[in-house]
Formats: sequence, C-alpha cells, structure tokens
Amino acid sequence: MSDIQKVLVVLSLLSETCSANLIPLQQTPSRPSSSANAPSHALPVLRKDFLSLLTLVYNLSTKIALTLRPSEPAYTASLTPIQELTKHISSLTTCATLFDEHGVTLAKEVRQSAQDVCEAAKALSQTFITITKNSGESSSSSSGGNGEDYLMRTGAIHEVVEKIKRELSEDNVAAVRKRYAMDVGLLEDTVKEVAEMIEDSEGSEDDEDDEGFEDEDFDDELGELGLGSTKRLSTAEVERVKKIQPLFRMSTLLHKRIMLDLLKKGHTYPSDYSQRADSLLETSHSLLLAHEEVVAVLYAPQKPSTISEAIAELASCIVQAQNTLIKQKLLPPSRDPGDIAELEKMSAAAISGDQPTGAKKERDVRKWFDTCFEQLGKLCGSIVDNVASDPVS
Repeated sequence: MSDIQKVLVVLSLLSETCSANLIPLQQTPSRPSSSANAPSHALPVLRKDFLSLLTLVYNLSTKIALTLRPSEPAYTASLTPIQELTKHISSLTTCATLFDEHGVTLAKEVRQSAQDVCEAAKALSQTFITITKNSGESSSSSSGGNGEDYLMRTGAIHEVVEKIKRELSEDNVAAVRKRYAMDVGLLEDTVKEVAEMIEDSEGSEDDEDDEGFEDEDFDDELGELGLGSTKRLSTAEVERVKKIQPLFRMSTLLHKRIMLDLLKKGHTYPSDYSQRADSLLETSHSLLLAHEEVVAVLYAPQKPSTISEAIAELASCIVQAQNTLIKQKLLPPSRDPGDIAELEKMSAAAISGDQPTGAKKERDVRKWFDTCFEQLGKLCGSIVDNVASDPVS
C-alpha cells in the first residue's frame, strides 16, 4: 500500500469516527435521579479533561494541516497526528457524555460543543481526502480551490475550540444563568414594546394628516405574522394598556431577581441545587411566552375578553413559577421579619416605572419572593376585573 493510500485510509477513518460520534452527542442528556448518589465524576476534573482534549484537537489539526499542505505533503509524517486526532475525537465525545450527572443544561452545552468540534474535524478530513486524491494530478490542480480550503477548515477548528474554551460554563448553574439571561433580555423587549405602543398612540394626535397612509389589508397581514398591528390605539385602548403596564414591570423585576438571587454569578452551589436549577429554564420560557401573548392582544383593535384570558394565563404561569421554586427547594428559608419595607419600596417603584433604590441591600430573599408573588397575584386579579368591565372599544 502506498503512502497516499495509507493516508486516505486514516483520513476516511477520521471522517467516519466523527460521523459516528455525532449520534450520541445529538441525544438528549439523561436527567440524574433525585435519589442518586453523589456524581461519580467530579465536575472540575471532567471540565479540565474536556478542555485538555480540546487543546489536543487544536494542536493535532495544526500538525495535520502542516504535514498535508498541498505544496509539500509529508504523507508518512501525517499518519500519526491523523490517528491521534481520531482517538481524541472519540475521547472528547465520551468525556462530553459524562457531564449528564451534573445537570441537563450544562450537559447540553457540552454536547453541542463537542458536536461542533466533530463537524469541524469531519470537514477537515473530507477536504484532505479530496486534496490527497488529486495529489497525483498536475500541481496546478492541487493549488486550486481545494488547496486553499484546508486552511479555512483548519481555521474553523481553531475558532471552534477557542470559542468553547472562552465560553464554556463553569457549572450547571452558570449554564442555566447564560440561557436564562437571554429570556430576561427578550422579556425586557416586551416591556419596551408596551411602552412604545403607548408613546406611538399618544403621539399620533399630531399626525392626523397621515390617516390615509394606513393599509388595512397590510395591517391584517402583519397581525397574522405576529408582527403587531400598525393601527393606532384609541384613547380607551391606551388607558387599558396603561393599566397592564405595571404588571409587566413587576413580572420583569421578578424575572431579574430570580437570576440575580437564585443563579448568582460566581457563587458555589451544591451539586443537587445545580441540577434542580434546570427547572428554572422551563419556568422562564413559559413566563416569556405568556408575556408575548399578552403583548400580542394589546394591539388594536383590542378585545377585552381576549386580554382577560391572556392575563389569566400569565397569572397561571406566575403561580406555576412560584410552585416550581418551592417544589425544587430553590428559595432560601425566610429570615427574621421586619425587612418588608424595602420590598414594598421596590415594588412601588416598579409599578410607577421609577428606578428602584436600595435593591442590592435587600436582606431577606425568601420574604422578597413571597411578597412579590402575592402582589403579582393581586395585580393580575385586579387587571382581569378592570378589563372585563371595560366596554368593547
């Protein structure tokens, strides 16, 4: 067997190994049993091993690119790094699947990272297979597109590895916080959208000459696409939105405090807490969807009954969030009474739209959440009653 044939064999094995390893990496991580013993693999050790394997992948991909460069390929010298990369790709996959016992969110993040590496390594192997097969042809052919592709494929592996090393979460709580923060950002967008809805409608009185611009058919199409109506709110509709605006501020405040108090950055949590934190993401997504549904029904023309239904669904999600925090034991026990004044001050500021003061000095986290959930329940009930009694605009 010639050197070129040997290289093609090991490159094909690398490509096949990458494809085979994608299968377990694409599977949903298994949830650790609540009654399970302590994790059999310490997270710091697993994480260190995973990062070390990434370094090996980075270095080996560089060696392969140097030994198989089209201008001067060293086929014999390339065999060992290709075989080593194949071995370490499998090791990386095995290591990634061991993160399951440390929390679903972190496990998904690690599996996706390993999957990205496998896909990049597979692309590199396939590029070199093409280049090597063409190596017997004229030198001009090897200096064409494929001759340049290997540089991009190698750079892609480097970029993937560097990104993973830079962004890989320290633990499951950090992984949950990373994804939770995205929902917080989207929720803040809904608050801005409601504020802009009011501002646009109140500022439209000076634009009466533009009434002929609106296209009802186009507006209906936007509504069907979920992009919101372009019709201006009536005075009664604006007042209805203003009644609901405090609810958005309060629920957004709740959302932020869950991230800041229960998913503290840099705080070390026990492994059982870290695993239970996964439940916060499902709660977060439900709250976000419920908020977006309320926003969708606030556009003109409004239907009070539909708004009431959306608010009631949001109230249900808020109750579900509270039940999840309690059931999963994510809330700390209540401390000494007497710290409620600060929460009342923050809540009043949230409802009025002012910036709350002294938020970082809040002492009793459990009391804060208990009272916040209570106030949100009352606020939802009050809004439903008020909207239900409103005449149809």
